[in-house]
Amino acid sequence: MGLGDGRQAVYNEVINALGNDKPFEARVKHRLLKSALDILTNNLVHKQLQLERSNQIRPLMSDLWMNQDYQETVQEFIVQLTDRECQKRDYSYVLKTFTSSVPICIAGT
Repeated sequence: MGLGDGRQAVYNEVINALGNDKPFEARVKHRLLKSALDILTNNLVHKQLQLERSNQIRPLMSDLWMNQDYQETVQEFIVQLTDRECQKRDYSYVLKTFTSSVPICIAGT
């Protein structure tokens, strides 16, 4: 098992925890996201992870998005650790919105 395999296991468990039938309190979920970001994005290995689609993950974090203290972490998790369409294109700006099914990508000028 390589380093990437361990990171994939961490990612998978974070996603499983977010989808738990007994949801965590917002502060606990926020800490989980922050820890996942610290562990999984400290080098380029996260670019090799098998990521879940953002439209599947966003609903699991909607309670955090409603709290202004947690919005930055949610946005960072969505941008860094989900498979968004705009990651596959050459876009320089991701509009920070939570109103559509996926973050809106706007081509850079």
